Amino acid sequence: KVWMVEQRINRGVALDTELLKPVVRDIFSERGLTIPTSEDLSGYELDRSVARGALLAWDDLRQQPHVRRNALVDVLAQSGSITVRMRGRCMEDGVVGELVTIRNVDTNREFSAQVASTGTVRFEL
Repeated sequence: KVWMVEQRINRGVALDTELLKPVVRDIFSERGLTIPTSEDLSGYELDRSVARGALLAWDDLRQQPHVRRNALVDVLAQSGSITVRMRGRCMEDGVVGELVTIRNVDTNREFSAQVASTGTVRFEL
């Protein structure tokens, strides 16, 4: 059993099994790596739009970003045991552990910081 899309789903939409239908198919004749119904799809969103009736493939998905492009995020700047918090604008999507570009909202200077959690990045001084 694999997942089939019951209606067109646009890029960026978080996956919900209500939008999908389990079907039995010969996966060896299909393009890409289709996704079995046994897989947990929480935390994923569509990386591209998928047409009605298409089988969902891993190539269609990406992890939901923890920080999003143009969103304001909390920046935790650390030096030893001192932590300073400020606001910054994220210049790209990112998941936990990735480096993303942040723009300081006061100075417009850009720097790289690591995604720590949803809406939070860390910058080592």
